[in-house]
Amino acid sequence: MIIPLSQRSPSPSVIRATRKPTKDLALRVRHSGHFQSRSFGPGAAARPRCLVALALLSALWLAEATPAELPAALRAAEQTMRAQLGRNAHLRSTEVFVCGGNVSKQEFDAIVDGTVAAAAKALWKQYFDKRPTEPLRVYLFGDPLTYRFYARTLFGDTGVSRFGYYRPDQQALIMDISTGAGTLVHELVHALMEPDFPNAPTWFSEGLA
Repeated sequence: MIIPLSQRSPSPSVIRATRKPTKDLALRVRHSGHFQSRSFGPGAAARPRCLVALALLSALWLAEATPAELPAALRAAEQTMRAQLGRNAHLRSTEVFVCGGNVSKQEFDAIVDGTVAAAAKALWKQYFDKRPTEPLRVYLFGDPLTYRFYARTLFGDTGVSRFGYYRPDQQALIMDISTGAGTLVHELVHALMEPDFPNAPTWFSEGLA
């Protein structure tokens, strides 16, 4: 049955009413291209309570996934990396990461979006529930000399892997990205598993990564 609603609006409006087998009357209102679903019947009173419960659960999940202090910590990490790498370095924050490096802007953005962010999203979806409460700094160097120079200058590390490594005490991943992104993903697993498995043995950590 179609009932004109011209008295409510100068634009054409209609209400379509349908009765379901469950005797739950659903009214679908069409007005100016927008749709609203309104249900009346035995289960209608419970629906608002369910929606409230879902909203509360979502809020709790977001609070755990993105701690209130994280944005400020990200900004502080950005400032630290800017001071360390200089004004010509590329810097970007995404999720819980602050990434910086001396590769080209195009390559830098491709690594941040296509490797760091994409790998983290897949790992959180498939394996990990918790997220780091502190920023993870990702250093992306485009050649071995620059990589080893900053590993030694910033962290006092010598004799490092030629691919890259993770410093859990510094929440930092230091990479020679000219060797490829495989080690970056490997070290990301180590960094992202810590909130869920803080005391994981080496065999488990390396096996998962």
